Amino acid sequence: MKLYRLLKLPPILKPLFFLLLFFIFSCSKKQKPKGVVYARVANQWLSSDNIDSVFSTSFVYEKDLPKMIDSWVETSLFYNEAKKLGLNKDMFLIKKREEYFKQLLVSSYLDSETKNKISISEDTIKAYYLKNKQSFIRKNDEVFTEQFFVNNLEDGNKLKKLLLLKKDISSFQNKIVFSSFGTIKKGRLSKKIDNILFKNGEPVVGPLESKKGIVLFKIIKSFKKGSFQGLDEVHDEVYQRVLKLKTNKLRFVLLDSLKSTSGVFINSKFR
Repeated sequence: MKLYRLLKLPPILKPLFFLLLFFIFSCSKKQKPKGVVYARVANQWLSSDNIDSVFSTSFVYEKDLPKMIDSWVETSLFYNEAKKLGLNKDMFLIKKREEYFKQLLVSSYLDSETKNKISISEDTIKAYYLKNKQSFIRKNDEVFTEQFFVNNLEDGNKLKKLLLLKKDISSFQNKIVFSSFGTIKKGRLSKKIDNILFKNGEPVVGPLESKKGIVLFKIIKSFKKGSFQGLDEVHDEVYQRVLKLKTNKLRFVLLDSLKSTSGVFINSKFR
């Protein structure tokens, strides 16, 4: 969406330009490729031979194939129509493509020049956390839960009994559609679920109907608004913050070096 705002094109042309960019930086073989053929649009083919390069991925899950094929067909159709309109020769679009590719090259260059020169120790992460602990205060009540999704209320009630009695639920696994651990912030879910999660104090909440199906929440730990998030909870966030700081520092060092060796001139009137 940000790219669309920058371009200021008429609404009808915005999706076409996006699709044009997609195909400029993707590859779709015009000759019939080797491997399993997934789809064809005019003289363009999508197959097991080129799907990795088309979608810039190293592995394709079989369950994702239908959506990927539909996306490719839709994009191919729009791309062909864009070419018929002559948009591939539009100088404004070509200039935007060049600007985009320039930024892509810059990003790749900076990544190659910095990623192997940065090391972040656990001591550094801990030191940053302690120094900036005030930025890790909870703004809302939170609960850390294990969520269970089941097919129906009957299975949900049976599972709830097992969880309340702290029984082994391995024999019930075939009834559980999906389960996961996660932190839930107050206000993120529906008011109905929110009120039950944060007000009744029960160790197991549910079964409840949600957009994703019948769900139960096993409350593992509760946290009050204003309490500090532990380092174990925000470790990845702290790592990314430290990485960004170190990357920016290296970037400025690299920039100064390039300025001193590349004959850069900047008019002092505009400083």
